[in-house]
Amino acid sequence: MKLALSARQFMIPGGFSMSLPEFIAFAREVGYDGVEIRRGHLDETSPAAAVDEARAALEKHGVCCTFLTAPGISDPESLRRAERVVDIASAIGALYVRVSPNSEQSIPWIRRIADYAAERGVKTGAQLHNGTLLDTTERCEIYLPRIDHPNFGLAFEASHLIIAGQEKHAETEIERLAPYIIAVSIQNHKPMPADAEGPEVITLNGRKYALCLPGDPDGVDFDSLFRGLKRIGFDGYLTVMPAAFPGMESTELARVYHNFLSAYLT
Repeated sequence: MKLALSARQFMIPGGFSMSLPEFIAFAREVGYDGVEIRRGHLDETSPAAAVDEARAALEKHGVCCTFLTAPGISDPESLRRAERVVDIASAIGALYVRVSPNSEQSIPWIRRIADYAAERGVKTGAQLHNGTLLDTTERCEIYLPRIDHPNFGLAFEASHLIIAGQEKHAETEIERLAPYIIAVSIQNHKPMPADAEGPEVITLNGRKYALCLPGDPDGVDFDSLFRGLKRIGFDGYLTVMPAAFPGMESTELARVYHNFLSAYLT
């Protein structure tokens, strides 16, 4: 297994606190082997020069792009935009393109972009994520077989199972979803009481959660997570993608996650 870093925590109003080449260089300096390139850094609107710049920076620092994100697909025009993202992914050697199955009506479009990507040697997948068809283990078991495409898989995300209210969120769920897992996304949340307040507290589906650092006993059980990943023989990328943490520089947050997770990879 290898670690990758998302630029999510470096997002600021109107863009990012680092340019894409700066972000790639920073990730490599910390010790990450890969990066997620966010929309805004690189997407279907990016000119060819930006794609060339991204590819050059990845090659210079020996970093892999784990994934790009396509826009939502609901009609031929949005399909064309998603195809452009796949073309960019192919040009820079990204491993997969993330799409969001937000409704049953999106399934035929996802199958079409999966076909297009397969012809170009790029995988497609979706993150286990609230607000999508793939927000719980049970719904993943329902909808992944309905999508049923050999070039489509799942980015497992334990923290979103906590957000979904599941008591079990790690090794047992990894084993249930093992045939579909192509990647892993890493962040951390913990349940909070209804009267909780603070900059780290968020409300989702009428329940409160707090951003928390890796190792928090009330958040993701990383011991269980890695037991599950090792049991199924997962050998891909784990992409660290938390939101910015209140009171901590995002550069330090990236190092905290890297140091914590690296102990599981030895």
